[in-house]
Amino acid sequence: MNSLKPITALSLNSYSIGIGMTDEQKPACLILSYDALEQGGDIAISATTAQLVGNDFQLTSNLGTLVLSNVGQAIKDAAELRLPVVVIDPEREREIMVERWLN
Repeated sequence: MNSLKPITALSLNSYSIGIGMTDEQKPACLILSYDALEQGGDIAISATTAQLVGNDFQLTSNLGTLVLSNVGQAIKDAAELRLPVVVIDPEREREIMVERWLN
């Protein structure tokens, strides 16, 4: 029996998120690494939607919502372009791409 309960919302102030660029130096995706998150990695690696709410970047999965608080302007600009979000887990060799944006 699985006694784990879904997390409704987890807000982080400390995280690392980057912008992947094409050879022509144009933004291609947002990149978030599972191992760079102190908490919420399981939410990120199972995310199905992304959303920018004010200054907060949110990833939502069946486990809950991961909120990266107060993202920088470059991340907000990339979110406005609705770039795909790539979440990688180098240790377990997993990767997902979130292409569905809310709003």
